Amino acid sequence: MRRPKAVVPAIALLLALTGVASAGPRDAELGQIKADGPITLSSSRAGTALLRGERLLPGDSITGLITLTNSGDRPGTLALTIGGLEDRPGAFGGRLSNVMRLRLDDLTSGRAPVETALTRSAPLALGTLPGRRGRTYRVTATFPDTGRPAGPALGDNLLKGSSVEMALTWQITAADPAPPKPKPPVKPAAGGSAPPAVAPAPAPTPTGRPALVTLRLPAQRVIKPRKLNVFAECEVKCKLRFSAKIDNAPKAKKGKKASRRRTLMAKRVVKRERRWIAVKRVGREQRVTLKLTRRALKRLKRQLHLKGRAGITVTAKMRSTAGNRTVRRRIVMRTYKRGFRGAPERLR
Repeated sequence: MRRPKAVVPAIALLLALTGVASAGPRDAELGQIKADGPITLSSSRAGTALLRGERLLPGDSITGLITLTNSGDRPGTLALTIGGLEDRPGAFGGRLSNVMRLRLDDLTSGRAPVETALTRSAPLALGTLPGRRGRTYRVTATFPDTGRPAGPALGDNLLKGSSVEMALTWQITAADPAPPKPKPPVKPAAGGSAPPAVAPAPAPTPTGRPALVTLRLPAQRVIKPRKLNVFAECEVKCKLRFSAKIDNAPKAKKGKKASRRRTLMAKRVVKRERRWIAVKRVGREQRVTLKLTRRALKRLKRQLHLKGRAGITVTAKMRSTAGNRTVRRRIVMRTYKRGFRGAPERLR
C-alpha cells in the first residue's frame, strides 16, 4: 500500500518572444502546502514565480533556483510534473511550447542533469529525497536557436509574437519499505560446525560532487599595490572566507626535478581572514580584494630579493545551503632585475 502524495502546487512560468506586447508575469498562487503521513515537502520559492522571461530571442534562456526540503522522517520519491500549459500563438500560428526545452541541474547531489520538452505529460522522476534533507535545483528554460530562417514565416520567425505559460508541480511519494531479502542457508563444513557468516563489505560511494564555487587568481603585481585580487563565482547563494600562505616556489633545474616546496608563512598573510563575504550575484564572477599584512609583504620582499621567486596560494572556503566547498588557486611571483641577488660570500 502506497502513501498519499505531498504536492507543492503550481509554480508559474511565463515566456514571451520579441514582438509581443504582454503584461508582466503574475505570481503563482501556491496556497498552503499540506501533506499526510511521514513526509512533508516544502519549497524555498513558495508564493513567487520561479522563472520569468520576456522578449526572448533564439538562443536565450532564463534560470531560477529552488530548494525542496523533505521535513519528514522517511525518504520519498521526488517527481516533477509539467501542467497548466497555455499557448498563445503569434501572427504565424507557431506554438512556443513545441520548441522550448526545460533543464534541471541537481546542485546538491551532483546527479546528471535532466532535460525535457514542455509538452511532456508524464511525471519526471528525480530520485529519492531522504528525510530531513534538502535539495537545490537550477531550473533553466531555453529557446533553441535553429539557425537563420529561410523565409519571413519559416523557422524561428514562425514563433514571433507567441508566448507560453506553464506550471511546475513538485511531488514526493512515500513508498512502503522493501521487504528484507532472505539470507541464503550456510552449508556446514565437512567434519565440523558451520563457519560464522561474514557480512559483505559496503559498496563504495561516488566521490564526485558539484563544484558550486569557482575561484580564479590571475597573474598580477602584489608588492607595490599591497593587495591581491581574486575572482569568485558561486552557483548558489553563498558566503566565502579567504586565507593565503606563502611558499618558496622552487624552480626545476635542467634535467632535474624541483626541490620540495617549503611553506614560508601559513597564517595572517591577508587581513581579516575570519571575515565571511556574501556573494551578491549568483552565477556571475565577483572580484574580491585581499589586503596583505605588513609581515607578509616583508616576507615576500625578502624571498624575492634572495631567490627571485615566491608563491602565493589562496584558499576560499564556501558555505551555502547546497553544501560547503573549499577551493585553492596559486600564482608564482618573479623578479627579472639583473645584478646581485642573494647573500654575499664570505672573504677568505
